[in-house]
Order: sequence, then C-alpha cells, then structure tokens
Amino acid sequence: MKIKAVITGPMVQGVGYRVFLMHEAVAQGIERFTALNVSDDTVVVLAEADETTISNFKEFISTRRPEHAQVSEVRIEDFKGRVMTLQEATILNTVEQMNKAIPILVSMDGRMARIDEKMDRMLEKQDETVDQVRGLREDLGTIHAERMERMERDIAEIKAKIGL
Repeated sequence: MKIKAVITGPMVQGVGYRVFLMHEAVAQGIERFTALNVSDDTVVVLAEADETTISNFKEFISTRRPEHAQVSEVRIEDFKGRVMTLQEATILNTVEQMNKAIPILVSMDGRMARIDEKMDRMLEKQDETVDQVRGLREDLGTIHAERMERMERDIAEIKAKIGL
C-alpha cells in the first residue's frame, strides 16, 4: 500500500519534520519512504508498506508533530507513483542539506579570514603596547634612580653642613 501525506502549516519546515517522520518510518519498518519540502509551508510524505504498517504510520502522521511545528492541515491520500527507498531518501536529504551548508561554510571561511586579519592586527597592537609599557617602566626606573641619587647627595650635603 502506498500513501501520500501533505502536511501544511506556518511552521512545518526548519523544525526537523522530515527527520522526525523518517525516524518513525524506520522504527515502524517502512523500507520505502521519503519526505520532501515542496514549498515554504508544505511537506509531502510518500510511504509504501503493508496495510497494517501504513495504517499505523497514517495515525502517527495525523496525530504527532515535532516540538516546534505548527500544522494547519494533514491530508492523506492513496498514491500510485514510485516511492524511494529509505537509503535513496537519506542520500537525497543529505545532498540537500550539504547544498544548504556549503554557502554557509564558504561565508564562514571568508569571515574567519577577516577575523584572523583583525586578530593579527590586535596582536601587533598588543605587542606595541607591551613594548611601550616596558619602555615606560625603564624610563620610570631611570628617573627614580636619578631622583634617589640626587636625594642621597642632598641628604649627604645636609648632614655635612649640620655636622652629622
């Protein structure tokens, strides 16, 4: 027996609906199954199995949803066409996800390069600041030593004048 389920609603994509349904299909032993995003508000599910399994799966589709899904309607009808195997559906889903991920990864790569450049500039500035602080410490040390020498000379002169 083959079915086609059309699930529509304001939030049926981006909530893991296809994976949710695939998990249940695997759990129920359905070997021919696919779930496709066909528009922004529609997921289409195709499944093929014996009558009892399909009946149980129809009940699941009609009553269960992923946590964040918002469903307006679930319409289930008989289907006459070919239903992919779970393996084919998994490959298709993987390719689809990779197709979404590649532009994101390319964008991230560019951003990471810019972040690396900024980090390099920050490290250079940090090194310059550390060098300046060291220079100031040395300058202050020299100034302090000179003042101490002068104070010691002044104290020695004062002692000499008062006879100590």
